[in-house]
Amino acid sequence: MGTGANRYLVVEDEVGIGRHLARLIRKHQGMPVMTRTAAEAEAALASDGRWAGFLIDIGLPDGSGLDVLARARVQNPGTPALILTGSVNREHINSAFDLNAHYVVKPPEGGRLEHFFKETGSFDERLTRVALAWQSRFTLSDSELDVLIRAVSGERRAEIAAGRDTSHLTVKKHVANILKKTSDSSLPSVVQRVLREMVES
Repeated sequence: MGTGANRYLVVEDEVGIGRHLARLIRKHQGMPVMTRTAAEAEAALASDGRWAGFLIDIGLPDGSGLDVLARARVQNPGTPALILTGSVNREHINSAFDLNAHYVVKPPEGGRLEHFFKETGSFDERLTRVALAWQSRFTLSDSELDVLIRAVSGERRAEIAAGRDTSHLTVKKHVANILKKTSDSSLPSVVQRVLREMVES
């Protein structure tokens, strides 16, 4: 897997709640990456490596946490996400649902946070289970399986190449083989199929 597999992005401008979330993340052997604004969050998202989870406040000093999550979803479509807010707003709840995120009202209750961390812990297990099923179904090689898992985990092709200590052209070849065997038109479509199966599994 890529670097930073246990990183959690926290986007929260209330210091007390941010500290509470950071303590919980460390309790679950995670590494919190603390940000207080949308701009800081987007800078963090530009870093290499995958994320174990997102915990994002809606009301930020410079924008909406929902917009931050929408941008994060471009490269991290399956990463577990928790939206935090101080109010109940139908539009926000529906938007969180559309972005495949849980939604809790602040202050978040411990039980709901514990449930979220259990879900993030099961992401790799579900991914491995579905990916192994794909390997059997489509006769993927071990290298193709690894590329598939890394792609679903949110790694870009350059990160996959670096993580496998191989060239971009070799990764391109593995991707082409995956697409040929699965009859998909692009790697993102493969990723979406795997994510759907993970939800259903």
